[in-house]
Amino acid sequence: MYTAIKKGFGDYIFPDLLKFNFRCLVNVCNRFRATDFARLLVALHEQRDRLQDLVRTTPTSRLDFELVKNCQRIALPMDLSQFDPRSLQTPRYALLGHGDRTIMAIFVKPLVGGSGTVSIYSREMLAEC
Repeated sequence: MYTAIKKGFGDYIFPDLLKFNFRCLVNVCNRFRATDFARLLVALHEQRDRLQDLVRTTPTSRLDFELVKNCQRIALPMDLSQFDPRSLQTPRYALLGHGDRTIMAIFVKPLVGGSGTVSIYSREMLAEC
């Protein structure tokens, strides 16, 4: 089985990832190729024991539940156990971060061509709706 982040390789980054404020990605998410960003999330999810469910689709907090509730009609949970680009034919979501730094990434395939887009939503963005 292929493991994107090898055990023992780059262990020093895990504490920093746990403190990372994923909300800063809101301003640059339109620059990500959806397939590449999805692969990154799957790789991070593989390290969930070390990263304390940093990437997930199952809500673990009140904010997670709020984010999922607001998108459950437009997107399905992403399968984080493996990446299949065909799964992005239907809008998918994943949660990133912990506490008030949690965001939701929604992957949407374009109507014609392209690799799809990633939209990122934070609590503050929900308050504006």
